[in-house]
Amino acid sequence: MGLFSKKKKNDIVTAPENVSVPVPDTFEIPQENAVKSSIPEIREAADAAEGTINADAAGFDAAKGAGAPTLSPEQEEANKLREDEAMLNFAINQQQELDKEAGASVKVKERKVFKGDDSMRAMEEKALKKEAGRAGAIIKVILALILAAVLFVVGYNLGRRNVTPGTNPGTPTPVPTGNEEPVVKNRFIINDLNDYVLGLSDGQTAPFAASVETVYGYEHLVFTSGKLKILYRNEYPADEKEVKRVTIDNGRYRCEMDFDFDLTADVKSLLPILGDFGGDGSSELIFIGYSNGFPEKIEIVDANKLFNYGTVDIAGGIESNYKVVFTEDPSLEDEGKRYLMEFTYANTKYVYSVSKDTFVAGEYDSMDVIDYKDGFELKLDGDTISFESTIKTTAEEYLGKLTGSVTKNGLEFKVSGTRFGSFTIPSQAGFGKDNIITPQVAPFTSYVTIIAKGGQRFLLPIYDEITPISIDWANMRVNEDGTFEYVVDGKVQSIMGIDVSHYQGDIDWEKVAAAGVKFVIIRLGYRGYGEGTLEMDRCFKQNIEGALAAGIKVGIYFFSEAINTDEAVEEAEFVLSKIKDYDVQYPIVFDTEDIANVDARANNIVFEERTAIARAFCDTIKEAGYRPMIYANSRFMLTAVDLSQLNDIDRWFAYYGTTSQFPYSFNIFQYSESGKIDGIPNAVDLDISFVDYSKE
Repeated sequence: MGLFSKKKKNDIVTAPENVSVPVPDTFEIPQENAVKSSIPEIREAADAAEGTINADAAGFDAAKGAGAPTLSPEQEEANKLREDEAMLNFAINQQQELDKEAGASVKVKERKVFKGDDSMRAMEEKALKKEAGRAGAIIKVILALILAAVLFVVGYNLGRRNVTPGTNPGTPTPVPTGNEEPVVKNRFIINDLNDYVLGLSDGQTAPFAASVETVYGYEHLVFTSGKLKILYRNEYPADEKEVKRVTIDNGRYRCEMDFDFDLTADVKSLLPILGDFGGDGSSELIFIGYSNGFPEKIEIVDANKLFNYGTVDIAGGIESNYKVVFTEDPSLEDEGKRYLMEFTYANTKYVYSVSKDTFVAGEYDSMDVIDYKDGFELKLDGDTISFESTIKTTAEEYLGKLTGSVTKNGLEFKVSGTRFGSFTIPSQAGFGKDNIITPQVAPFTSYVTIIAKGGQRFLLPIYDEITPISIDWANMRVNEDGTFEYVVDGKVQSIMGIDVSHYQGDIDWEKVAAAGVKFVIIRLGYRGYGEGTLEMDRCFKQNIEGALAAGIKVGIYFFSEAINTDEAVEEAEFVLSKIKDYDVQYPIVFDTEDIANVDARANNIVFEERTAIARAFCDTIKEAGYRPMIYANSRFMLTAVDLSQLNDIDRWFAYYGTTSQFPYSFNIFQYSESGKIDGIPNAVDLDISFVDYSKE
């Protein structure tokens, strides 16, 4: 049997002497010549690299400075080529060693089989050849795999030697012909970004510090605050479009976000605003994308988790709340035709008489007629996001003011709480008219807000000719029993009073006086809201006599339903006839109100008529030697009568609170309709007077 054969049990093998098996000197490997031919090319490349190294060595070393030796890229390339050459030589030597070992193995076998007969020698010769061929095949496969790997490395490094920096590795640079296009450099949004950053002051970028950094191989403008970094890319390949994305890195996470920014704009537009805008103890970054001064988009990101809450669409949040409809007023002839615009915001309708230009434009596109972006102001104050804007038509007709906010709702921020208020003069916000509003030629610089019966918010101008408020609401003190006092520098400068009618029942005036009440305004009577007859309050006589007997100063009020000046004079004379026997030291009050849910005869009196009626009543009282006064709440006082025509008459102001935006002066303040006073069985109106009329 041969050396690599298995011997069966009891077999006896004898080999004849002097029989030899021919064994080849080497095993042929086809790749060897190709490998050997690569060695001169490798050496040539290495020599070329060394030449470059020798030419630039001094300059390269100087640039690196003192310290540990540093290899230049060219030196590293040459060393790599030398390593490739050494690897090839090693592989060839290994092949030759394996060839020798294979030949020696066969010779050993030859010596061992020289002991049998001729037939046995023939069998052994055949077996030895078969085993030698099998070993050679295995060796060839192993060497082929090694050499394939070596050639791949050699080819890769030869290719790298001709790669242009910044291009795809492995792509050879074409050999110059002299006709090539000039090399195009990368482009920059801001040239000399370093100079730009140096020109920024700390105040411009606070609380961030600006710097320039190379990230992913490209220049970036970076704003840093602690561990937080905001990165804007400034450098792009010449053939690549600018990418509108911002990178945010908080030291733990990094994210990219689409954001339409302009590096050449004001640096403030690039700086996010950090705060707890969700109002839940979180921390958010707000990026604002402006377009012609309007914040078209707001991006909000959780500063800790870098979670993007999404885009806040300010314009969409506003426009989804209003609609515009144009009509012509059919009640007027062509020469006096009125063009009407119904502007409905959050289901509340306002009707404006607009110009023909606005009407014509609105017929084509009603939404485009409204302009809310010009003068829009976004406010980020502490942990709130709010905004306000003036709304006008494209024909510069000012309609009113819009306010709103951006609030967190679960995993998103939304526009919310938007409110519209109409610039309206008092005569167009009052009673008895169709309330068609004339747009203003300019926005009001100062105004007071009232809510009309229909839910409309009217912004009324504050007139300089009307005496302004003189009290400071901060000085209003509320006592434990619910009564108010006006206190200045520790001194009470108000007088405690009440107003009563038969609704308070039978009053024990001695107890009322003991409770500290100093004055009372007593209802004398009223005009019926249906028939218009003059009526006395059934408790007037006992109230006025009881109050005076208890030492309480007395004033009078009359509930008017006069619909013209003649009736107003009639009411005043009726009052005068009933008080001639009493000591009335406090004012006689004209009380004009709107009676809700009833078609009262005076409900539809227009602004100018009611003003004339009030003047007629007060003048009649004044001529009789008494002090006239007008009573009303904020809405009625501001929209039912023209205070500029009644500024010489004292005012009794009704408002149930400790502060008010009512802009004008008043002499008596009614602050409650549910007061409790010892001696009065039912709830009673509570008042304080800033004037002691008993001394005037």
